[in-house]
Amino acid sequence: MSLTLTEDDLTLTDPARAKMAELCAQADESVAGVRVYATGGCSGIGFGMTFTDAIYEEDAVREFAEEAGDKLGKVAQPLRAALTGRAVSPGVFDVLAVLGREESLARLRDVT
Repeated sequence: MSLTLTEDDLTLTDPARAKMAELCAQADESVAGVRVYATGGCSGIGFGMTFTDAIYEEDAVREFAEEAGDKLGKVAQPLRAALTGRAVSPGVFDVLAVLGREESLARLRDVT
């Protein structure tokens, strides 16, 4: 099962909104975003949040796919081919991490 959540699907209670505002006001300037996560399994699910100092390649690719109205696989496979020249490779996010931003962008420019 695949589930995509949008801003309309997520709501904060007033106390949660106030706490988020308080925490964000205390965060230093290196904070690039807030990452919300779920943990647990059969015994129950817990949620948490943490500040992050980086927006990862995976975040950008997922956001691009969502904005294009596509599933991640429809974007990841052509991206993998453009980056590696192959249909089969290590995970596309691993490839992005190893190549780095500049080399990844250069390879994408080469195929466009």
